[in-house]
Amino acid sequence: MRSQIKLKNMFPWQNPEFRQKMINRFKGRPRFDMRGDKNPAKKPGVGKKISEVKKGWHPTEEQRKHMSEAHIGKPSPKKGKKLSEESRKRISEAKRGKKRHSLSEETKQKISESHKGEKHWNWKGGITKQEAFFKRGEEYKQWRKLCLERDNFTCQACGHYGGKMVVHHILNFAEYPELRTCITNGITLCEHCHKEFHHKYGTKNNTKEQLVEFKGHKIN
Repeated sequence: MRSQIKLKNMFPWQNPEFRQKMINRFKGRPRFDMRGDKNPAKKPGVGKKISEVKKGWHPTEEQRKHMSEAHIGKPSPKKGKKLSEESRKRISEAKRGKKRHSLSEETKQKISESHKGEKHWNWKGGITKQEAFFKRGEEYKQWRKLCLERDNFTCQACGHYGGKMVVHHILNFAEYPELRTCITNGITLCEHCHKEFHHKYGTKNNTKEQLVEFKGHKIN
């Protein structure tokens, strides 16, 4: 019995009634910052700002874990909220004229290496198609440019000039790798005609005969 009374006196905050009593006692009073001074927002010129007090402070692993567990299941207070035009303007003016810290080449290389292959957040086991890699190369870009210039940036199916143009492989990409950058194997189509062609004939095993039929149908 004595031990229970002793513990109760030593740890009064464990008593719910005591905690509620203390909450009611300090309710409505000005806040205190980490130094114990009154909140500068309540009384200007007294104490430091919280940001200045916390400057250079880093939480321990135990504190990080505790803060993380405390936020589990709770929605973010900023979720769904948009900044007002006034706030956007104030942030823009505050950043105006300030230069970003330039990274060294060594740091850039480290960042690049840390995001390659399996380390990248969107890694899916190396399923990127061969065609995607091919279209990133300079050889493909040069081939596409020559085909567009030869056809005067005009769709060879409907006659539309300019806009979004696609250089289509006459003999399909997969079966004829030796003709992938051959200028005679490319033909300029507008984006609409290109989609319509593949919708009609599919995306595999396309032939020259299909293209001739499609062009004749479009012209007629």
